[in-house]
Amino acid sequence: MILPKGEVVHENLRTAFVELDSFLQTLKEDNFTGYVQVSFWEYEGILFLEAGEIVNAFEEREGKRKGGEGAVENIIRQSQQKDGRINVYKLLPEMVTIFASTSMKEATYKDLSTEFTSLDKLIDKLGKESHSGYIEIILNDKKGGGIIFF
Repeated sequence: MILPKGEVVHENLRTAFVELDSFLQTLKEDNFTGYVQVSFWEYEGILFLEAGEIVNAFEEREGKRKGGEGAVENIIRQSQQKDGRINVYKLLPEMVTIFASTSMKEATYKDLSTEFTSLDKLIDKLGKESHSGYIEIILNDKKGGGIIFF
């Protein structure tokens, strides 16, 4: 999932030097609102925090996404491996609520090609249906993209 960076709090912290449990406790004491990203070569875990409390999480490995309490435990366990990176981004509470609630929703449409799909018409259709969620756009071989929220 593509997430806006928001305000950068920490970037590229090495998992070899950061104990995530203790780090999360510090964020809790600071009433942090945003997300913590734990990244490895073929793994990404996101912890959403509101006022220092973990409100949701998801992890993605080999194109498969898992969420909830199990994801929190897996992300913390994964962070104990070396060669990973931890990024922390501050967001508005409203944005955390949106991301935390939509990150594990089942896709209404998936893997649509721009060759056969008009983005303008798709946005219009979803708007008429009062769609609540987002469109994730991934460009050529994941070399860029964006996200549109409803």
